[in-house]
Amino acid sequence: MTSTVKADVVTAQTTNGDVTVQGNGTGEVNLGTLKNSIWTTGTEADMSSGSSTTFSSIPSGVKQIIIMFNETSNTTGNRILVTIGDSGGLETSGYVSTSMESLSAGAVTAFASTSDFIMALQSTPAISGTMVLTLEDPANFTWVASHSMKFTTTRTMHGGGSKSLSAELTQLRIASPTDFDGGSINIMYM
Repeated sequence: MTSTVKADVVTAQTTNGDVTVQGNGTGEVNLGTLKNSIWTTGTEADMSSGSSTTFSSIPSGVKQIIIMFNETSNTTGNRILVTIGDSGGLETSGYVSTSMESLSAGAVTAFASTSDFIMALQSTPAISGTMVLTLEDPANFTWVASHSMKFTTTRTMHGGGSKSLSAELTQLRIASPTDFDGGSINIMYM
């Protein structure tokens, strides 16, 4: 069954980029207000030294954050840990997080954490890929995470998790138990 709707359409754009769409004919078509969905990119962090980088001042209303890793490495091939927080600080409990490293030979190594979003890392190759944080339940400030990375031509890492904050997310930290020694990290959000 195919339906066709014909209507004159009126749109109005506000100064913040929101668009309102309504029908102008005999039957009203009201799609409400479509939010401006332009991504904002953070300032790239050089990871050639230090054990962490923090992205703060994430504005209110953010629903999704992509953390981008570009050939990021640390000195001993130790795990990479992502911690999220609100205006009260970074929260280091209440996470449900798992990460797995897969080898082409079929071997799998798994890690779990309740203090951060953990990313498995068994050796020193640089990683490239993304971790995506999505606001799943705005009323409880619950964020879900998923990540997928490449190590080498024969190794990958993937995983996910969830965490409810005590208030709206405003910051996140990417850390390693040992120093980073290469690559970069950035975020984008909307």
